[in-house]
Amino acid sequence: MPHDQIALWKSAAEAFDQRHQHVSAEHYGLPTTCADFDVAALIEHAVGTQVGIGAIFGSTANEGDDWKTARAGMDGALAVPGAADGTMDHPAMGEIPRARMLAIATNDLLIHAWDLARALGIDDTLPEQNLQPAIDGVEAFPMPVREQLFGAPIEVDESASLQEMMLAVAGRPS
Repeated sequence: MPHDQIALWKSAAEAFDQRHQHVSAEHYGLPTTCADFDVAALIEHAVGTQVGIGAIFGSTANEGDDWKTARAGMDGALAVPGAADGTMDHPAMGEIPRARMLAIATNDLLIHAWDLARALGIDDTLPEQNLQPAIDGVEAFPMPVREQLFGAPIEVDESASLQEMMLAVAGRPS
């Protein structure tokens, strides 16, 4: 992959963590930009994705763990030299680069950091270095799968910022 995928994951994890620190029990029922998720369900989904994909990399986090535990598990797994090297056999996608699986976890976390910020009404600016790799990652999915995972892409004009473009390909109105 042309990007340091581990560094991108750490950046997305930090962005998610910054938003997650603002969450309290009173926020759990707030709606998010994901039609099927309130704040509690969004966090559960985002953490569950990290735990599930993290298992591929040797994360010690388990289903039902909280964000802090899931992040620590993934951090530990990614600290192993060569963690994102090589390929793996995925049941639905066949043989794919391990870095591609990490990119999926990264982009999921990045997009949900934005969703969470919007739900909480706080700064939704995402890390610049993650934006083009996220666009590339989302666009790599064939359209029916992409729409199912992220939502239908939204048209933006050429004056849109890179973040607005990334959100548009991920089906998020900015």
